[in-house]
Amino acid sequence: MKRNWILVILFVDLACLLVALAGVMYVKARGDLKPDAWQNTRSSIKFNDPVQTTYPALEATPPPTPETWIAGDTSVSNLSLEEQRRLMGVQPSAIVWEMLQSSREIFSAEKAYTYPARVDWRNVNGQDWTTPVRDQMECGSCVAFATLGAIESRLEIAENNPNLNPDLSEAQMYFCSGNSCSSGWYPAGGMDFARDVGATDETCYPYRGVNQYCSLCPNWQSQARKIYSWYGTANIGHMKKVLAESGPYEATMSVYQDFLRYTGGVYRYTYGAFLGYHAVTIVGYDDTGGYWIAKNSWGKGWGESGWFRIAYGEVGIDGYGFIPLINGPPAAPANVLASDGAFANKVQVTWSPVVDATHYEVHRSTSASGAKTLLGSPATALFDDTTAAAGTTYYYWVKACNSSGCSGFSTSNSGYRANQPPAGFTKSSPASGALMLPAGLALSWNSSNGVGSYEYCIDVTHDNLCGGSWMPVGDSTRAPLGGLRYNTTYSWQVRAVNALGMTYADGGAWWSFTTPPWRIYFPVIGQ
Repeated sequence: MKRNWILVILFVDLACLLVALAGVMYVKARGDLKPDAWQNTRSSIKFNDPVQTTYPALEATPPPTPETWIAGDTSVSNLSLEEQRRLMGVQPSAIVWEMLQSSREIFSAEKAYTYPARVDWRNVNGQDWTTPVRDQMECGSCVAFATLGAIESRLEIAENNPNLNPDLSEAQMYFCSGNSCSSGWYPAGGMDFARDVGATDETCYPYRGVNQYCSLCPNWQSQARKIYSWYGTANIGHMKKVLAESGPYEATMSVYQDFLRYTGGVYRYTYGAFLGYHAVTIVGYDDTGGYWIAKNSWGKGWGESGWFRIAYGEVGIDGYGFIPLINGPPAAPANVLASDGAFANKVQVTWSPVVDATHYEVHRSTSASGAKTLLGSPATALFDDTTAAAGTTYYYWVKACNSSGCSGFSTSNSGYRANQPPAGFTKSSPASGALMLPAGLALSWNSSNGVGSYEYCIDVTHDNLCGGSWMPVGDSTRAPLGGLRYNTTYSWQVRAVNALGMTYADGGAWWSFTTPPWRIYFPVIGQ
């Protein structure tokens, strides 16, 4: 029994250590811990507590002037302290949840992402893919505005229509989930609501900025827009890649009183008491300036007409991101084909393009049931496997992917890299010595293994040499002719070509045919 108690104590100690480590790492990621820039105001704030629950009042000491942004009167700066705190609608329990989710990523291998130096969905190729700034008024409903702000933009992007301008009902999402203006909410709840219930149009249930009963229009379900799923990330590189490839997402931040007086510039905490946690929509970033671009829900009388820029790592803005997925993964690719010895330096894999796929994954194995190896992620429906060994047959599978994930594997197809010239093959028609051939004449032949392309020659010298030019026809086994002379005997030959050489049909023997002894005719090429 004593031994069991010792094990329990050790287990509890270990659990406490892990939670403490997770908290430290999360606070470091959120950037909430700052030097006492204004000691008189911030002395009572618990900076060693990643989840703040105390709300000290702002003292009368004149605040310092921000260095990177401009402070001034805004639509919310003159609200009472109670009214200001009511704007912060992210429950502290949501920050605890973010902390736990982030701790899981801390102990996983860091993945590197590539992305452009700047993204701003308010201007992508001259088009605005965001929806207008809205006003939550004196109600703690910021989660609904931030969630739907991201979803509305992603709907425009998914439908490739910057003029779609969806206006979804924040009132339905917030109040029909059982919340009130004083309760606040958590971003995961908003995302779950969008996935499971869907958000109807604003006209079906308008937002008024006060507590509202859940009273929807009769046909609200036919108007509701759902998301396929959502996920979160604490990886800043991933956040930027998501913005670049698929659109805005939701984030939370700690808000201090100076933020309510923000009118422009790149925000960095300068002064003021902690007010609470707030949800916003991230629409871009700028690596040169070192800031995120975000959409707030305090109307156009605050910030840069309702938008703001905030420095990387500031007040937890990049501690965690909530990413909605509008559509599910695409279907698996069809018609996967791998070249059979057509190339001496590669196996070329092709497939039919898939709607909604942004890229593909090509996998390979040396057997139809063997372990698969990921070779690459091309953006188009073609991949060159330059690592294939000559003479080895490989099996290839392809997945189609987008921001929601990847499809299952396609049906496999085998192929190999050439280690010799194309295999021998034979001509088909017209038969050698054929007479009185009709209009619409076309040369044809049987296929060759390992071919890259075919070339044919037609001649009148009958010396088994091509007196003209070898005419390429790609991988086709047919060559329509036109403009032949009457009462003339032609000789013809075809050869198969790849990177290692060429092979002539029928062992090099030429065939012949003769046209009719009356007028010239001009068959239509392609018949």
